[in-house]
Amino acid sequence: MCSSSFRLYLFLILWFGVFWVFRSGFGFAPLFHTDQLYSIHPKLLEQSHSDEYTLKYKLMGILAGIPAGAFVGWGIAQAIAQDDDWEHGIRGAAIGASLLPFMGFELMNHKYDAGHPQDAMRISAQTLFAFPGQYSADKRLNYALAWRKSYFMSKVWNLNFEIRYKRTRFRLGRQTVRYISPYGKSVQMVDIDFCIDYVDIALVPHVKIPCLHDDTRLGFSFGPVISTPVSDNTDFQILYKWDPAMFEGIVQFNQEYEPFGIMPFFAFTFGLELQKNGFVLGGTYFRSMGKTSQIERYREVFSVHELSLYFAYEF
Repeated sequence: MCSSSFRLYLFLILWFGVFWVFRSGFGFAPLFHTDQLYSIHPKLLEQSHSDEYTLKYKLMGILAGIPAGAFVGWGIAQAIAQDDDWEHGIRGAAIGASLLPFMGFELMNHKYDAGHPQDAMRISAQTLFAFPGQYSADKRLNYALAWRKSYFMSKVWNLNFEIRYKRTRFRLGRQTVRYISPYGKSVQMVDIDFCIDYVDIALVPHVKIPCLHDDTRLGFSFGPVISTPVSDNTDFQILYKWDPAMFEGIVQFNQEYEPFGIMPFFAFTFGLELQKNGFVLGGTYFRSMGKTSQIERYREVFSVHELSLYFAYEF
C-alpha cells in the first residue's frame, strides 16, 4: 500500500498560508495611520492602476518569484521532512519556484484589477495509466485531481497554468538485482510494488476551435510540466538470494550503495478535449523529456509515459 499523504497535505496547507499572507498584505493599508496614507507622493496618487502595472513590472515580478519561491519551498519542505536528507529540499524548491511566480502574478492582478473578463478557472477529476518504460508488468488504474487557471490571450489562444496531484501505482515484473553495499554483496530476485504521489505543475498553451455550435469548442493543448514527488513508498519483497560469484544470469538492476532518493523531472503533456457550457471531457498524454530514475533504491533509468482521461468543469 502507498504511504500516507499527510506530509503532502501539510505542505500544501503551508503553501496556502504563504499565499494568504501575501494576499492579506494588500489589505493592511486601512490599519496604518491616516497621516501615513497621505505621505505618498501626489504624482503616484494620480497614476491609474493600468499605468502602474505594465508588462515590465509583470515580468520583473515573475522572474523575482522564481528564486524566492525556491528558497521558501526549500525551507518549508525541510521543516516538515521526517529526516535531514537534502532531496526533500530540492523537491520543495522545485514546487516553490513554480508556484510563487504564479501566486505573485495572481495577487498583483487582484491588486490592480488587471485580469481579463474571459479568464477562467477549472477543476477536474482524472483517471490515468502509467507506463514506466519496458519495466511495467501490471498496469493499474490511478487517479488525479487538478486545478487550472486559464488566461485569455485571444479568441483562439489561452495560456493555462495547471496544478495536478496524482498517485502512480503499478507492480513491476520480477527483477534480478545485484545489491552492493559497504557491508556485503548479493544478487536478489525481488517483486517491486511501486507507488509515488506527485505534484505536476504545467504551463500549457491552449488552442480553442469552435465546433458544431457556438457554445461547443474543440481544444488542443501542449506544453512543459515539472513533476515532483511528494510522497513515496516503493515496497519490495525479496524472493531469492544468491552469492554473486555463483550467479550466472542476467542482472536487470545494478545497485551500488544507497541512492539519494527520487527527484523531480521535466515532461511534456499533450491534450485534446471537448467543451460545452462549462463542462469538459478530454484526455492527455504525458511523457518525460528523458530517462529518469523514479524507482526508489534503484538507479536504473527509464522513460515515463502516462495516459489520462478527465472530466472537468470550468467557471
